[in-house]
Amino acid sequence: MWSAACQKSFDRFREILQSPLLLTHYNPKLKILVSADASMLGLGARIAHIFPDGTVRAICHVSRSLTAAESKYSQIEKEGLALIFAVTKFHRMLFGRHFILETDHKPLLTIFGSKKGIPIYTANRLQRWALTLLLYDFDIRHVSTENFGHADILSCLINRNIQPQEEFVIATMELEQLVKNVASEALTALPLSFQQIVAATAADDSLRQVIQFIKNGWPSKKIESADSQLLQFYQRRDALSVVEGCIMYGERVVVPQVFRKQVLRQLHKGHPGVERMRSIARQYVYWPNIDSDVIRAVSVCTDCASVAKTDRKTNLSSWLAPEKPWQRVHLDYAGSMAGQYYLILVDAFSKWPEVIRTKDITTCFVVFLRGSEHQKR
Repeated sequence: MWSAACQKSFDRFREILQSPLLLTHYNPKLKILVSADASMLGLGARIAHIFPDGTVRAICHVSRSLTAAESKYSQIEKEGLALIFAVTKFHRMLFGRHFILETDHKPLLTIFGSKKGIPIYTANRLQRWALTLLLYDFDIRHVSTENFGHADILSCLINRNIQPQEEFVIATMELEQLVKNVASEALTALPLSFQQIVAATAADDSLRQVIQFIKNGWPSKKIESADSQLLQFYQRRDALSVVEGCIMYGERVVVPQVFRKQVLRQLHKGHPGVERMRSIARQYVYWPNIDSDVIRAVSVCTDCASVAKTDRKTNLSSWLAPEKPWQRVHLDYAGSMAGQYYLILVDAFSKWPEVIRTKDITTCFVVFLRGSEHQKR
């Protein structure tokens, strides 16, 4: 029985086969286009060919759900993970060939597509992924979310009950533990534990809001807030990540407000100057206006102030230029090498060097040697 409903279904089926939804065979001679997107549930990717007439036909669609650890990634990290998932999944069709990589997350263009190298303050996980993508020859470009449905829908239509492949779970858990170890090592130089930082971060209103932005995505427009600290975090959003409730800025731990004075006292232990103290701080910790706090901490230290402006014992002056050879000479010993010393003498006028090997470095020997050389001349 061939009813009107059967004819309608057959016509619809024929339309679909003739539409751009039809898959095409892989052809290495055609341009390759890879698109990847991430949602709160999973990852989606598509590899397609761009034909000479400009039409785009898909070769393969793939998707998978996020692991428990990956679901805690910031939005930029999820989008980066989607790109890594796509290129590794289609590795055999991409490796050694030029292709176009599409994403709807614009900050990734700076991280993965910059010709100046990987940004210094990029979060560790994104730095590792950027190094992975160095294996491939691609141009990355941004596509607006409204025109990115072919990848967006794959990442959203995810069955929560279907777990990712086992190798993804193992690798992700190992990376999470590695990043947590980095955070713990950064705190070993400070009188704080990882658990204290996590608890104080959870109690800090400003940092709690930062964590929500990192996990759920930052506003597309510049934040307009009375909280100046939140604005500084927004300017550094691409380098921020969350590890077990602790905010990381690159490899540096973001210290909550309650512990900042305590950390400053520890950084100033030994009374380093401003530049040295800044250098130490940049290895371990970060918070908004940390440079200003370092300057203030050094300026109010009475011990540093007591020796800051000591009188100069003597006026420094440059050597006068000699008028003829051997009018003034400079000499010193080079370090011991296999039990041997080298007396190095340089004429200030001609820059003529003389090197004498010796085992004796006493004053009497130097005077005797100089007298002997003078008699020879």
